[in-house]
Parts: sequence; C-alpha cells; structure tokens
Amino acid sequence: MKGRFPGNLDVISDNPNFAGNGPLAGIYTAMSERPARQYLVLPCDMPFISASETAAFMDLASEKMDITAISADGHNIPLFSLWNAGVLDLLETDLENGQLRVMEFMEKVQTEWLDSSAVGGFDAFRNINTPDHLKGADEHGSETHTRPI
Repeated sequence: MKGRFPGNLDVISDNPNFAGNGPLAGIYTAMSERPARQYLVLPCDMPFISASETAAFMDLASEKMDITAISADGHNIPLFSLWNAGVLDLLETDLENGQLRVMEFMEKVQTEWLDSSAVGGFDAFRNINTPDHLKGADEHGSETHTRPI
C-alpha cells in the first residue's frame, strides 16, 4: 500500500490485528500509531469538502465531546468527524469484540452532531461514489462544469 503514494507522505497501514475491518480499524490505527489529542476523520467519497468547511467545523467542535460529526440534510455523516484520543481504549475493545459499525460506536460515547449549514452548507457534503456521480459536478455541486479531483 505504501508504494502507491509519494515517499514524502506519512502513510500507515491498518494494525495487522484489525486489517480489513473498515473505517474503525483505520481510525484505531491512526490513533495508536500517531499519538495526538484529536483526530480529524474525512470521508474519501466527498471530494468537495474544502479547507474552509474543515476549519469551520474544527472551530465549532467541542473538546468536551468524544466525537463531533456532521449532519447534512437530515443525514448523519459519521466519517466527517473529530475524534478525541480518549476513545482509543473503548475503540480497541469494540474491534477486539468484532464490533465494526461506526454509528454503533458513536452511540456509546458522547457524540455531537453539527448541522452542515454551520460549516458551509449541504453542497460540500455530496457523496461521490462513481465517475457518473462526478461527471458534471463542480465544487459547488452544480451540474454545469466538470472539475478534476
């Protein structure tokens, strides 16, 4: 995996005990391999989220919460979130017990959901999973321009 990325990037692979077990395994690995106070988790299928939405989100996130995440148009987006390091032990326990659902984990800890309108609106949080979804979509979610990502 590391060979697919330029050498100047800090790339880590899932902890071997949990490799291939989805987003929680990746979050756990980042937390255990790169100690920090907080971890910003970003979805790979939302290419229109910009630095401005991310900065606004981080400014609004409460340090008192275990996890702060975004809700857009009534839909929770658990992988646009800020995780506090204090959840690491519980996360490890869940993974050891085969609990791999992000939303289920988030229900066990103090999670705050911020409305996307507070950080830049709904368009940035469009889910893009296929080339057809991307075709014609620009950074504002319109169908008028194609923008490479």
